[in-house]
Amino acid sequence: MSIIYLVEDDHALAIQIQKSLERWGYQTCLTKNFQCLDQEVNACQPDLILLDIHLPYYDGFYWCEKIRKKLNTPILFLSSANEEMNIIHALSLGGDDFLQKPFSLELLIAKVQAILRRSQVHCDFYQYKELKLEELSLYYHEKELVLSPNEAKILKCLLKIAPKILKREELMDLLWKSEDFVDENTLSVNVSRLRKKMEEWEIPYHIETIRGMGYRLL
Repeated sequence: MSIIYLVEDDHALAIQIQKSLERWGYQTCLTKNFQCLDQEVNACQPDLILLDIHLPYYDGFYWCEKIRKKLNTPILFLSSANEEMNIIHALSLGGDDFLQKPFSLELLIAKVQAILRRSQVHCDFYQYKELKLEELSLYYHEKELVLSPNEAKILKCLLKIAPKILKREELMDLLWKSEDFVDENTLSVNVSRLRKKMEEWEIPYHIETIRGMGYRLL
């Protein structure tokens, strides 16, 4: 049974979401202390975090960034703050998807199922020159970089055909072919996040954006 940690300060909405998730067989943990979300996440060990942006004490952006320093648990933002910059910021901090309020419970369940399906990565082993990808770990000589499920899937696709160009449409289809609710910014943000991680770890391979076509690993 998948465990979902729900961070929502509207108690009535939180209970409504909890009941819907539990009807679908998900165990749901509700936030008890909005000042200690990271501690509650560590105790709960969820498979997915549903995170509102507007919260008491610290906002969802703060908690996403803090959680991402220790965990790669998928994060789905739930918020009425639907401006494009808020969505981009949420994804760039490590969020995996964004659902605008108000939303139907049916759409929420579809998002939850899709993210959990993506997070179950079994990528075996992929290699391009000195780069090796195994499950969620990227290896370069003695360095090990832990990736999110989305980042691992993107890199797997690039490693399989490197240094050839992978068309953006093909990558979208490989990642989310069974889903109808993916925001157009999601792929760009995930690629940018993966690129930044590799640069910060001084891995001498680069994900190049080919304008009008797609991406390639060099």
